[in-house]
Amino acid sequence: MELPIKFQKHLRSHIDFSSFILLDMVVIDDSKSVVFLVPRGDDSKYCNIQINSDSKFYGSFDAMLDYAVHFKIISEGYKKDLIKRYESIKHNGGNK
Repeated sequence: MELPIKFQKHLRSHIDFSSFILLDMVVIDDSKSVVFLVPRGDDSKYCNIQINSDSKFYGSFDAMLDYAVHFKIISEGYKKDLIKRYESIKHNGGNK
């Protein structure tokens, strides 16, 4: 998968696009970014947040977003936008 250059310059670790879909990326500053990954297939039941090169795995989409809100990576309003985006991906079959 080819990502736009504006995303590529902020990625700090490898993403397995055969297992995950890039839901969103939040750039904190020039040296820190947060990548939200959701499972591509129904076999994978976990979501992932990558903060620079540190990966955190969650058993549910909601748990991943709760973590991001708790640590002020995203706001409650932005959480709602990500929920809509993820539901759109699932509805359109984009996670297969």
